Amino acid sequence: MMNQSVPSHISSLRYYTQIYIEKRLKEAGIEEISSSHGSVIYALLNHEQMRMKDLAKVIQRDKSTLTVLMKKLLRFGYVEMMNSSEDKRVKYVRLTEKGKGIRDVFLKVSEDLNHQLWKNISSKQGDVFISVLHQMINNIREERE
Repeated sequence: MMNQSVPSHISSLRYYTQIYIEKRLKEAGIEEISSSHGSVIYALLNHEQMRMKDLAKVIQRDKSTLTVLMKKLLRFGYVEMMNSSEDKRVKYVRLTEKGKGIRDVFLKVSEDLNHQLWKNISSKQGDVFISVLHQMINNIREERE
């Protein structure tokens, strides 16, 4: 079955996951962060600090998009930026204490979201879905390169 509305379904899934995440964050008293900041927070939770260039690769966003996300996180005190001592063009970013302080909430929201998404889906269905999704990503990535 070749369904020609795959991008539409993926867009709907993203839309509803964003709503879910933002609602749960607000319930936890975190109103400044939107779901679009999630990949930045998650990456920084797993690394002490990162170069902006490396962070952009990890979250699969271009540098200008990352800069916009970072400005808001900086403004609300979740991250801090430092210049490299060896090369002033290189910027590092890391979570502040405030940023580290949302770790438990962030992980709980992620866990709950995954539980909600995979509810009523068998392990086998999940494996097939992820495999097909990876192949679709590779297919479209090939076109881009």
